[in-house]
Amino acid sequence: FRSRRDDTSVASFDHNFANDYCDGSAIYVEQSTGTINNTTVYQNSATEYGAVEIWNSTATLLNDTIVGNQAITGAAGLQFDSGDTITMGSTILLNNVTAGAQANCSTFANPLVFTSLGGNVVSKGMAGGCRFGAHDKFVTSYKLGKYGFHGGLAQTLPLVAKSVGTAFAPRATCLAKDARGVSRGTTGTCDAGAYQVTKK
Repeated sequence: FRSRRDDTSVASFDHNFANDYCDGSAIYVEQSTGTINNTTVYQNSATEYGAVEIWNSTATLLNDTIVGNQAITGAAGLQFDSGDTITMGSTILLNNVTAGAQANCSTFANPLVFTSLGGNVVSKGMAGGCRFGAHDKFVTSYKLGKYGFHGGLAQTLPLVAKSVGTAFAPRATCLAKDARGVSRGTTGTCDAGAYQVTKK
C-alpha cells in the first residue's frame, strides 16, 4: 500500500515482500498527511526498511498492531525518514527483527519530530529516534493469539486475557471501536493495538 494522501484504517497487511529499494513492504507513505489506525501489520519482510516506511510526512498512528516483521537493514517495524512528524499512541510494536536483532522503530535521518501519546507496547531493542516514554511499556516477552479473522473485515492478532497491552492504553488515545467494530468503551483505559479484548 503506497500513499500520498489516503488514510489507512481497519486494515491488515501480511506476508508481503519488498526487494531492493522498494521500501515499506506493507505500507509506504511519502509526502503526505494522514493516519494509520486500527491496522495490523504482520510477518512482512523487506531487504531494506521493513514493514512500514514513512517519508517526509505527517502521520498519526493509533491502536495499531505491528508484529513479527523482518528486514535486512533499517528497522523491521517502523522506519521514519527526513522531515517526518509522527504521533503515536496505543500501538503494539513487538518482535520486529533486522539481521537477528530487535529493530522495532528507527529514523533514517533527522530532523524527526516524534511524540508518544502513551499506551504503546514495545519489545526491548532498537528504538532509534523513536522517543517512547514513561507512559509506554517495554517488554521482553508477550503472548498473542493466532493471526486470522476474528470478526470484522480485517485479520487481527488477538490479545489474550492479561496479556501485554490489555487495559493499558490511556483513554485519550482510544479509538471508539477496534478493527472488528468492537466498542472500546467510554471510560477508563482500553487495550493497545487493533484488537480489544471483550472479557478480561
